[in-house]
Amino acid sequence: MNKLQFHEGGQPLHLDDLAFLQDATTSPLAALISSWGDFIISGCKITYDKSTSKHHWEAGYIAYRGQVYRVSAGTFDQIDQANTFYWIFKRSDAASKTYEDGSEHHTQVVCTAELVSTRQAPESGDYIADINLPRLGIDFARSPRLSFSYFGVGNLVEFKELTRHSGILTLRFEKTDSLPTTGYFGVFRLSGVNNMSGRYTFIGADLPPTNIDVINGKVICRQTLGSGMSRSHVELSHTTYVSILISWDFDENNGDGSGINDGSSGGGSGSETPLPPRSHDKDGGGNYGTPKNPPRRR
Repeated sequence: MNKLQFHEGGQPLHLDDLAFLQDATTSPLAALISSWGDFIISGCKITYDKSTSKHHWEAGYIAYRGQVYRVSAGTFDQIDQANTFYWIFKRSDAASKTYEDGSEHHTQVVCTAELVSTRQAPESGDYIADINLPRLGIDFARSPRLSFSYFGVGNLVEFKELTRHSGILTLRFEKTDSLPTTGYFGVFRLSGVNNMSGRYTFIGADLPPTNIDVINGKVICRQTLGSGMSRSHVELSHTTYVSILISWDFDENNGDGSGINDGSSGGGSGSETPLPPRSHDKDGGGNYGTPKNPPRRR
Protein backbone atom coordinates (compact mmCIF):
# COMPACT_ATOMS: atom_id res chain seq x y z
CA MET A 1 0.00 0.00 0.00
CA ASN A 2 1.30 3.45 -0.89
CA LYS A 3 2.03 5.90 1.91
CA LEU A 4 3.40 9.42 2.37
CA GLN A 5 6.83 9.54 3.99
CA PHE A 6 7.90 12.10 6.60
CA HIS A 7 11.39 13.35 7.48
CA GLU A 8 12.81 15.90 9.87
CA GLY A 9 14.56 18.99 8.60
CA GLY A 10 11.72 21.22 7.48
CA GLN A 11 9.90 18.97 5.02
CA PRO A 12 7.84 20.95 2.48
CA LEU A 13 4.19 19.93 2.04
CA HIS A 14 2.49 20.63 -1.28
CA LEU A 15 -0.91 19.94 -2.79
CA ASP A 16 0.42 16.99 -4.75
CA ASP A 17 1.50 15.40 -1.45
CA LEU A 18 -2.02 15.76 -0.06
CA ALA A 19 -3.47 14.34 -3.29
CA PHE A 20 -1.08 11.40 -3.06
CA LEU A 21 -2.04 10.79 0.59
CA GLN A 22 -5.77 10.87 -0.20
CA ASP A 23 -5.37 8.51 -3.14
CA ALA A 24 -3.23 6.12 -1.09
CA THR A 25 -5.91 5.81 1.59
CA THR A 26 -9.09 5.85 -0.49
CA SER A 27 -8.21 3.92 -3.66
CA PRO A 28 -7.62 0.52 -2.00
CA LEU A 29 -10.83 0.94 0.02
CA ALA A 30 -12.78 1.87 -3.11
CA ALA A 31 -11.41 -1.17 -4.95
CA LEU A 32 -12.36 -3.45 -2.05
CA ILE A 33 -15.94 -2.27 -1.66
CA SER A 34 -16.50 -2.15 -5.42
CA SER A 35 -15.77 -5.87 -5.60
CA TRP A 36 -18.62 -6.52 -3.14
CA GLY A 37 -21.18 -4.20 -4.72
CA ASP A 38 -23.68 -2.22 -2.64
CA PHE A 39 -23.95 -3.20 1.03
CA ILE A 40 -24.30 -1.94 4.61
CA ILE A 41 -20.86 -1.65 6.20
CA SER A 42 -22.06 -1.08 9.77
CA GLY A 43 -25.06 0.16 11.75
CA CYS A 44 -28.10 1.37 9.78
CA LYS A 45 -30.33 -1.24 11.42
CA ILE A 46 -34.04 -0.36 11.35
CA THR A 47 -36.08 -1.42 14.39
CA TYR A 48 -39.73 -1.08 15.36
CA ASP A 49 -40.79 -0.06 18.87
CA LYS A 50 -44.17 -1.65 19.56
CA SER A 51 -44.77 0.49 22.66
CA THR A 52 -44.54 3.77 20.73
CA SER A 53 -45.25 2.60 17.14
CA LYS A 54 -42.04 4.35 16.07
CA HIS A 55 -39.32 3.13 13.73
CA HIS A 56 -35.72 3.88 14.66
CA TRP A 57 -32.54 3.44 12.67
CA GLU A 58 -28.92 3.44 13.77
CA ALA A 59 -26.04 5.58 12.60
CA GLY A 60 -23.63 3.77 10.30
CA TYR A 61 -22.08 3.55 6.85
CA ILE A 62 -23.29 2.24 3.49
CA ALA A 63 -21.18 1.35 0.46
CA TYR A 64 -22.93 2.34 -2.76
CA ARG A 65 -21.40 2.31 -6.26
CA GLY A 66 -17.86 2.36 -4.91
CA GLN A 67 -18.40 5.23 -2.46
CA VAL A 68 -18.95 5.22 1.30
CA TYR A 69 -21.92 7.19 2.64
CA ARG A 70 -22.44 8.17 6.26
CA VAL A 71 -25.83 7.63 7.93
CA SER A 72 -27.04 9.61 10.94
CA ALA A 73 -29.43 7.97 13.41
CA GLY A 74 -33.09 8.95 13.23
CA THR A 75 -36.73 8.11 13.96
CA PHE A 76 -40.01 7.89 12.06
CA ASP A 77 -42.95 8.64 14.34
CA GLN A 78 -45.45 6.90 12.09
CA ILE A 79 -45.38 5.32 8.65
CA ASP A 80 -47.82 3.59 6.33
CA GLN A 81 -47.48 -0.19 6.52
CA ALA A 82 -47.58 -0.36 2.73
CA ASN A 83 -44.47 1.82 2.44
CA THR A 84 -40.96 0.67 1.60
CA PHE A 85 -37.75 1.95 3.17
CA TYR A 86 -35.32 3.51 0.70
CA TRP A 87 -31.83 4.90 1.22
CA ILE A 88 -31.22 8.06 -0.83
CA PHE A 89 -27.57 8.94 -1.51
CA LYS A 90 -26.33 12.51 -1.69
CA ARG A 91 -22.98 14.22 -2.33
CA SER A 92 -22.54 17.86 -1.41
CA ASP A 93 -19.73 20.41 -1.25
CA ALA A 94 -18.87 21.81 2.18
CA ALA A 95 -16.35 23.96 4.08
CA SER A 96 -16.12 27.04 1.82
CA LYS A 97 -12.82 28.89 2.36
CA THR A 98 -11.18 32.03 1.02
CA TYR A 99 -7.78 31.49 -0.57
CA GLU A 100 -4.79 33.83 -0.58
CA ASP A 101 -5.63 35.04 -4.08
CA GLY A 102 -9.12 36.03 -2.92
CA SER A 103 -10.97 33.15 -4.56
CA GLU A 104 -13.42 30.96 -2.65
CA HIS A 105 -13.61 27.18 -2.90
CA HIS A 106 -15.22 24.30 -1.09
CA THR A 107 -12.58 22.06 0.44
CA GLN A 108 -14.74 19.05 1.33
CA VAL A 109 -17.08 16.64 -0.43
CA VAL A 110 -19.55 15.10 2.04
CA CYS A 111 -21.33 11.82 1.20
CA THR A 112 -24.49 11.07 3.19
CA ALA A 113 -27.37 8.60 2.97
CA GLU A 114 -30.88 9.51 4.09
CA LEU A 115 -33.63 7.02 4.94
CA VAL A 116 -37.11 7.67 3.56
CA SER A 117 -40.36 5.71 3.75
CA THR A 118 -42.51 5.89 0.61
CA ARG A 119 -45.00 3.73 -1.25
CA GLN A 120 -43.33 4.39 -4.60
CA ALA A 121 -39.63 4.47 -5.40
CA PRO A 122 -38.06 7.97 -5.55
CA GLU A 123 -38.48 9.59 -8.96
CA SER A 124 -34.86 10.71 -9.31
CA GLY A 125 -31.42 10.53 -7.76
CA ASP A 126 -29.43 7.59 -6.45
CA TYR A 127 -31.36 5.26 -4.18
CA ILE A 128 -31.81 1.63 -3.19
CA ALA A 129 -34.41 -0.23 -1.11
CA ASP A 130 -33.15 -1.24 2.32
CA ILE A 131 -34.40 -4.79 1.80
CA ASN A 132 -32.03 -5.12 -1.18
CA LEU A 133 -28.91 -4.14 0.78
CA PRO A 134 -26.86 -7.04 2.15
CA ARG A 135 -25.01 -6.49 5.42
CA LEU A 136 -21.28 -6.98 5.90
CA GLY A 137 -20.61 -9.53 8.62
CA ILE A 138 -23.97 -11.26 8.17
CA ASP A 139 -24.79 -11.71 4.51
CA PHE A 140 -21.14 -11.98 3.43
CA ALA A 141 -19.75 -13.65 6.54
CA ARG A 142 -20.68 -14.04 10.16
CA SER A 143 -18.27 -15.27 12.81
CA PRO A 144 -19.34 -16.99 14.87
CA ARG A 145 -22.43 -18.17 13.04
CA LEU A 146 -25.82 -18.15 14.75
CA SER A 147 -26.23 -20.87 17.37
CA PHE A 148 -28.94 -23.41 16.54
CA SER A 149 -30.43 -26.63 17.83
CA TYR A 150 -33.04 -29.16 16.78
CA PHE A 151 -34.74 -31.82 18.85
CA GLY A 152 -37.59 -34.07 17.90
CA VAL A 153 -38.19 -36.71 15.25
CA GLY A 154 -35.47 -37.13 12.64
CA ASN A 155 -31.97 -35.68 12.42
CA LEU A 156 -30.72 -32.23 11.49
CA VAL A 157 -28.33 -32.66 8.57
CA GLU A 158 -27.40 -29.02 8.01
CA PHE A 159 -28.46 -25.46 8.64
CA LYS A 160 -26.99 -22.81 6.34
CA GLU A 161 -27.56 -19.07 6.62
CA LEU A 162 -28.24 -17.42 3.27
CA THR A 163 -28.91 -13.81 4.29
CA ARG A 164 -29.53 -11.93 7.52
CA HIS A 165 -33.20 -12.99 7.30
CA SER A 166 -33.15 -16.44 5.70
CA GLY A 167 -31.52 -19.84 5.71
CA ILE A 168 -31.98 -23.47 4.66
CA LEU A 169 -32.79 -26.17 7.20
CA THR A 170 -32.18 -29.77 6.05
CA LEU A 171 -33.67 -32.69 8.00
CA ARG A 172 -33.33 -36.44 7.44
CA PHE A 173 -36.05 -38.96 8.25
CA GLU A 174 -35.66 -42.73 8.30
CA LYS A 175 -38.34 -45.29 7.43
CA THR A 176 -38.72 -46.03 11.12
CA ASP A 177 -39.28 -42.39 12.16
CA SER A 178 -42.78 -41.72 13.47
CA LEU A 179 -44.08 -38.55 11.79
CA PRO A 180 -47.66 -37.58 12.70
CA THR A 181 -49.98 -36.89 9.79
CA THR A 182 -51.16 -33.78 11.66
CA GLY A 183 -49.26 -31.96 14.38
CA TYR A 184 -45.82 -30.85 15.36
CA PHE A 185 -42.97 -33.30 15.87
CA GLY A 186 -39.92 -31.15 16.59
CA VAL A 187 -38.56 -27.73 17.50
CA PHE A 188 -35.82 -25.79 15.71
CA ARG A 189 -34.23 -22.97 17.69
CA LEU A 190 -32.04 -20.22 16.28
CA SER A 191 -30.46 -17.71 18.63
CA GLY A 192 -31.91 -14.20 18.50
CA VAL A 193 -34.53 -15.08 15.89
CA ASN A 194 -38.26 -14.36 15.93
CA ASN A 195 -41.22 -15.20 13.70
CA MET A 196 -39.69 -18.07 11.76
CA SER A 197 -41.63 -19.46 8.82
CA GLY A 198 -40.99 -21.88 5.98
CA ARG A 199 -42.58 -24.76 4.07
CA TYR A 200 -41.54 -27.83 2.14
CA THR A 201 -44.14 -29.74 0.11
CA PHE A 202 -43.54 -33.14 -1.41
CA ILE A 203 -45.69 -35.66 -3.28
CA GLY A 204 -44.60 -39.18 -4.10
CA ALA A 205 -46.10 -42.17 -5.85
CA ASP A 206 -46.56 -43.81 -2.48
CA LEU A 207 -47.04 -40.64 -0.43
CA PRO A 208 -50.07 -38.32 -0.29
CA PRO A 209 -49.45 -34.54 -0.51
CA THR A 210 -47.46 -33.65 2.60
CA ASN A 211 -46.36 -30.28 3.97
CA ILE A 212 -43.52 -29.82 6.45
CA ASP A 213 -43.86 -26.33 7.95
CA VAL A 214 -41.64 -24.35 10.31
CA ILE A 215 -43.80 -21.90 12.26
CA ASN A 216 -42.09 -19.90 15.00
CA GLY A 217 -39.69 -22.79 15.47
CA LYS A 218 -42.24 -25.60 15.61
CA VAL A 219 -41.70 -28.18 12.86
CA ILE A 220 -45.15 -29.34 11.78
CA CYS A 221 -46.41 -32.07 9.46
CA ARG A 222 -49.71 -31.80 7.60
CA GLN A 223 -50.61 -34.66 5.29
CA THR A 224 -53.68 -34.56 3.04
CA LEU A 225 -55.21 -38.01 2.96
CA GLY A 226 -57.48 -39.18 0.19
CA SER A 227 -61.10 -40.16 0.57
CA GLY A 228 -61.50 -43.19 2.78
CA MET A 229 -57.90 -43.10 3.97
CA SER A 230 -57.11 -42.96 7.66
CA ARG A 231 -53.73 -43.11 9.35
CA SER A 232 -52.08 -41.46 12.33
CA HIS A 233 -48.51 -41.39 11.03
CA VAL A 234 -46.74 -40.76 7.74
CA GLU A 235 -45.50 -43.95 6.10
CA LEU A 236 -42.04 -43.42 4.59
CA SER A 237 -40.79 -46.06 2.16
CA HIS A 238 -37.15 -44.92 2.28
CA THR A 239 -34.77 -42.44 3.90
CA THR A 240 -36.12 -38.97 3.12
CA TYR A 241 -34.32 -35.62 3.10
CA VAL A 242 -36.28 -32.39 3.48
CA SER A 243 -34.71 -28.95 2.82
CA ILE A 244 -36.82 -26.03 4.03
CA LEU A 245 -36.17 -22.41 3.09
CA ILE A 246 -37.04 -20.42 6.22
CA SER A 247 -37.20 -16.69 6.85
CA TRP A 248 -37.25 -14.78 10.12
CA ASP A 249 -37.09 -11.47 11.96
CA PHE A 250 -33.69 -10.95 13.56
CA ASP A 251 -33.56 -9.62 17.12
CA GLU A 252 -30.09 -9.33 18.65
CA ASN A 253 -31.55 -8.66 22.09
CA ASN A 254 -33.22 -12.03 22.27
CA GLY A 255 -30.18 -13.83 23.68
CA ASP A 256 -30.11 -17.55 22.98
CA GLY A 257 -33.64 -17.64 21.58
CA SER A 258 -35.24 -19.29 24.58
CA GLY A 259 -38.98 -18.80 24.80
CA ILE A 260 -39.48 -17.79 21.18
CA ASN A 261 -40.94 -21.08 20.10
CA ASP A 262 -42.73 -21.94 23.34
CA GLY A 263 -46.51 -21.82 23.00
CA SER A 264 -46.36 -20.62 19.42
CA SER A 265 -49.60 -20.69 17.51
CA GLY A 266 -50.51 -22.25 14.22
CA GLY A 267 -49.18 -25.73 14.83
CA GLY A 268 -51.13 -28.84 15.66
CA SER A 269 -54.43 -29.53 17.26
CA GLY A 270 -53.40 -28.80 20.84
CA SER A 271 -53.23 -32.47 21.81
CA GLU A 272 -49.65 -33.15 20.70
CA THR A 273 -47.30 -35.20 22.82
CA PRO A 274 -44.91 -32.92 24.75
CA LEU A 275 -41.41 -32.80 23.31
CA PRO A 276 -38.32 -33.93 25.24
CA PRO A 277 -36.42 -31.31 27.30
CA ARG A 278 -34.44 -28.80 25.30
CA SER A 279 -31.06 -30.09 24.18
CA HIS A 280 -27.73 -28.32 24.41
CA ASP A 281 -26.65 -30.09 21.26
CA LYS A 282 -25.83 -27.30 18.81
CA ASP A 283 -24.79 -29.48 15.89
CA GLY A 284 -28.25 -30.90 15.28
CA GLY A 285 -27.52 -34.49 16.28
CA GLY A 286 -30.34 -36.94 16.71
CA ASN A 287 -29.35 -37.93 20.26
CA TYR A 288 -30.94 -34.87 21.75
CA GLY A 289 -30.27 -35.96 25.31
CA THR A 290 -26.49 -36.11 24.85
CA PRO A 291 -24.53 -32.86 24.31
CA LYS A 292 -21.94 -33.07 21.55
CA ASN A 293 -20.37 -29.66 21.12
CA PRO A 294 -20.45 -26.74 23.58
CA PRO A 295 -22.80 -23.88 22.62
CA ARG A 296 -21.19 -21.26 20.40
CA ARG A 297 -21.57 -17.70 21.56
CA ARG A 298 -22.47 -14.81 19.31
